[in-house]
Amino acid sequence: MPEIELEDLTGQLDDDILLKNVDRDWSASEEEEATLQTTWDETIKHYKGKHLKEPRAGRSKLFLRKPRNQLERIKAGLLDAFFSSHDYVSIEPARGMNVETDVLAAKIRQAYLGYRLSGKPIPWYQLVHSAIDDLGVFNVACLNIEWVKQIENIPYKSPVPVMNPMTQAPMMDETGQPLMSEEEKIFKLVLRDEPEVKLVPRERIKKDPRVDWINPYAGQYIIHDDIMTYQDLKLLAKSDKLIDVKAVFEAQHANRNLNTTEQQRKGFTLGDFQDDDRREIRIWKYWYKVMGKWWVAWTNEQKVVIRKPAPNPNKHGLPPYVFGFLVPESHLFDSDSVLAINRDYYIAMNAVRNQRFDNVALILNKHLYVNRDAQVDVASVINRRAGGYTEGNGDPRTFVHWDEIPDMSASAYNEEILLDHE
Repeated sequence: MPEIELEDLTGQLDDDILLKNVDRDWSASEEEEATLQTTWDETIKHYKGKHLKEPRAGRSKLFLRKPRNQLERIKAGLLDAFFSSHDYVSIEPARGMNVETDVLAAKIRQAYLGYRLSGKPIPWYQLVHSAIDDLGVFNVACLNIEWVKQIENIPYKSPVPVMNPMTQAPMMDETGQPLMSEEEKIFKLVLRDEPEVKLVPRERIKKDPRVDWINPYAGQYIIHDDIMTYQDLKLLAKSDKLIDVKAVFEAQHANRNLNTTEQQRKGFTLGDFQDDDRREIRIWKYWYKVMGKWWVAWTNEQKVVIRKPAPNPNKHGLPPYVFGFLVPESHLFDSDSVLAINRDYYIAMNAVRNQRFDNVALILNKHLYVNRDAQVDVASVINRRAGGYTEGNGDPRTFVHWDEIPDMSASAYNEEILLDHE
């Protein structure tokens, strides 16, 4: 393996090297997540009220909504804790309460941030509500926090006086009016200038497998598997010179159905839109660390570079992602969620309840044994009704027999109570 000189390391990577690196890092994260896929599929099924395996035909298929109920109780407590205060942030003076300038600066900054973080741009209730769902299923919730500024450049022509190059005074025509000419100018129309907070599905964040929950930024990369519309990318390219317009045009459209976790979550297969007015493009927002500093580039998977590498634009120096955990485990990033921890409990509860229902059904609808030699009218026996009759040869007590099933509902009910108390 060739030795790497530190002075040769740079974030300004050529397209070939960048695509090779993002493919390498994506594959490393995929290998790690392959070990988690079964757990994710099972917790999603439990959350949506589905059995892990389809029950046998003719058996009770009831599913107790214990997973959802347990998560709703957790959600109620967390929502109450979050919205019990009107403050979105809590800022304390750096040198204590004795330094008046620090106290005043902290109050001003807290009031300013409270004003900017409130209002329509950030749907706090929807974000917290949905993030707790992710915490219950994956034990990880990820927020993408950015300040979005979209500007559209509108060219226009403005009349300006013709200046005398010698005197730098306006030149006049025969009537004494200034001579005018048209100058092309650009009007910057601000479309958006506001904070944006989005909840990112866990399966769309690929992180370094070597990190744990305490410091997710200690790794060498983070890949945000994002999807953007073709229209938004073309509009963004007008104000962002790092975006390659030709690469946007050549990029393949996104197929959302390739993500099995997203399909499991939605429960249906999405349509495939390929027309330009509906087309989506899969964008890998590739954050990578070089010499302790983060860089960012966009690629269309490992095929083509959409946005050239650039240093991290955030003043805090980190990628714009914040991770939250509900029941973290030391030295791990992806630990078992609440639903995964209680997996066997949910299976046992449903098994006992369904077996009790099956037992009651067999008691009320006894199984029938028929003597073939008695030529019994089986349809008549099964469809018993008041005033009806059944034909058969011999003693009716011998040509049919009803299976007597012992009533186990009482003991099954006691088992269910014991499980519910645990």
